[in-house]
Amino acid sequence: MSTSFFRWQASSCVVALTVLGCFGLHEASAQTRLRLGHSYPPESLQAAMAERFVENVGKATGGAVRIENYPSGQLGFERELLRLVMDGAIDFALVQTSLSTVVGSFKLFELPYLVQDRRNMAQLFDEIVRPGLAPLAREQRLEVLAVIDGGFRQLNSKTPIKSPGDFKGLRIRTVGSAQVASLFEFLGAQPVLLSFAEVLPAARAGVINAADLPLSSILAARTFETFPFVTLTDHLYVPVYLVANAGTIQKLDERSTRALFEAARDTMMTSFKQGEETDRRDRERLGDRVKFIEMNPSEKRLLVEISRKSYDSLASELKGSSDLISRALRLGPRS
Repeated sequence: MSTSFFRWQASSCVVALTVLGCFGLHEASAQTRLRLGHSYPPESLQAAMAERFVENVGKATGGAVRIENYPSGQLGFERELLRLVMDGAIDFALVQTSLSTVVGSFKLFELPYLVQDRRNMAQLFDEIVRPGLAPLAREQRLEVLAVIDGGFRQLNSKTPIKSPGDFKGLRIRTVGSAQVASLFEFLGAQPVLLSFAEVLPAARAGVINAADLPLSSILAARTFETFPFVTLTDHLYVPVYLVANAGTIQKLDERSTRALFEAARDTMMTSFKQGEETDRRDRERLGDRVKFIEMNPSEKRLLVEISRKSYDSLASELKGSSDLISRALRLGPRS
């Protein structure tokens, strides 16, 4: 894939803002001060993208809008941060699956094999999220500004997984997506819900014999010490949503709002490009520590076909999701 797709030339502008006394805004005599919170560690791609967004907004507004960045859970963790944004206690946050607990239609992005690649994610954001899901989020006092790259989940296992038949009998750590858990059940495996901190102890104790993780998390959790195989399934893309309090956005003037959305777009496209680079780097870092397995195309197609069973359960659970799924699938060829 050409990296030129991910280049975004955000226009640079100097904006004079009127400091507004309003719900969700923090006043300063010559500066609008806003707050962003997230739970990612400083060395993560997500933390770097949050910092990029903050810097770009400051530059584009000539310093008239200043966003204070609070990483590593300083203001709380995902669910708490989302609630703080909705209540206007802070202005921005990075969140994952907690968004779908408030706006159910975002469960669309918890379906396995819905997102083909990062180019496809950009299309889905432009053609599904912005026109269709973002208005639903505004009803909950949220503005979805961008998706930050969270990578694709893979399978790290004790025994090699080369075909759908190899899933039978596995106890697979997973978290977040009921649809992915359903996929593992359809394949004859047992999904085990564990937090990230519990993964390595559970692997060492034999509670699980496989884990559903992005490459970066395999490195961070050190599950490769117990599980020597990584099957590159790419079964779930993890979008990290940059959300804002809708009231905060409404109170900004037009030029400031435009600068903020342009900064968010730049951050999203940069994260996709850097996400690909992170994947390559993580594969190099894992190096000889694991054996990488790529399913042959026919086995991969069968896995994708089996995953579609989980689509039916979401369609029956969530009104209007059948149409969303159909529209999303039309945006790109499936693996």
